Amino acid sequence: IKATCIFKQWRRFTDEIHLSQIIRGIHGEPAVGLRTKAMRCLTMIIETDHSVLKIHEVRQAVQARMLDPNAAVREATIELIGKYLIAKPDYVPQYYPILIQRIMDSGVAVRKRVIRIMREICEQIPSYEKVPEILVAVIGRISDEEGVRKLAVETLQILLFQPVRERDCAQLVNKVTFGYFERKQKKEISKRLVELKRAESGLFRHISKFVVLTVTNVMQICGEKIRYFEQFLNLLYKNNDRAVLVASRQIVDTLVDNVLSLDSIMASGSKAATKGSNTCKEDGVTSREAVEKQTEHHKQLLACMDTLLLFSKTKPELLVINILERVVPVMDHPSETFLSGVDQNFLLKAMNNMRNGSAFNEQEKPLVDR
Repeated sequence: IKATCIFKQWRRFTDEIHLSQIIRGIHGEPAVGLRTKAMRCLTMIIETDHSVLKIHEVRQAVQARMLDPNAAVREATIELIGKYLIAKPDYVPQYYPILIQRIMDSGVAVRKRVIRIMREICEQIPSYEKVPEILVAVIGRISDEEGVRKLAVETLQILLFQPVRERDCAQLVNKVTFGYFERKQKKEISKRLVELKRAESGLFRHISKFVVLTVTNVMQICGEKIRYFEQFLNLLYKNNDRAVLVASRQIVDTLVDNVLSLDSIMASGSKAATKGSNTCKEDGVTSREAVEKQTEHHKQLLACMDTLLLFSKTKPELLVINILERVVPVMDHPSETFLSGVDQNFLLKAMNNMRNGSAFNEQEKPLVDR
């Protein structure tokens, strides 16, 4: 027994020596090849024992090599962190801010590695609140060089535009949950929507396996990168992939169904909140739940008012023109009656504007020329 204890102590001491030598090589080795090999050795150690990365010196060495002047060292470091995060998802929030910055790294291999890691995070941790932000970052790589663009398109297609079976009703709403609501509200709304759909048809189309990942959330935070998302959609359309068309149809159908169902849910919820507040007044007791419900409905009302305000600042004619400009060119065999009707309507609109002395907006000009 004494010999066994001595052997264990000696082995632990030897392991510490080896680890310290590897860390020294990562920190101070001037040769790029040796720094890369040292980082890969550390990756193999962490794959065997994840607790090694919790050591302060190891964590410092890894974070320092994330900004190494050489791209090969940075790639090896990101590979290490990616394997660790997939094995230990609880540490994703800790390393996410550093990792997401590397998606704009100067090294092509580094950017590709980050995109692959982000895809695995989205697939394995769908409830992570940063998933829409991750997708927006990947969308920004659509303008990158060929290899990175191809990987970004493939990642977005897998995460957003994969057709699925029209079953498993519990997860459909998760894909198309509107971004205005808090997580607690999303769960309640999703549950009620599922109940409504089950009562109507018994089948509820499953769109995605992600809980927080929604197309609407991505659109809300896309900002200036919306043009890259349009490029991505154009690339998908040019590929003429039937699966993409099926997935797109599922998403649109689900959005329409949920908008209609959500209106009825919000209406019934507001009535319940009013009834609850009246009961509290009669009893003379302030109910915390009633106050929270009223606050939630106030947030929903403000969100709807913001949307109405945006629409009121935009001419409805421009919205219709924008829709027709994007939809008509991709329609399958539109009838001559429909096309002539569109032409006549726009001709009348142009003549009326000329009589009133108002010029067409820049967005209307392409359709007038047609």
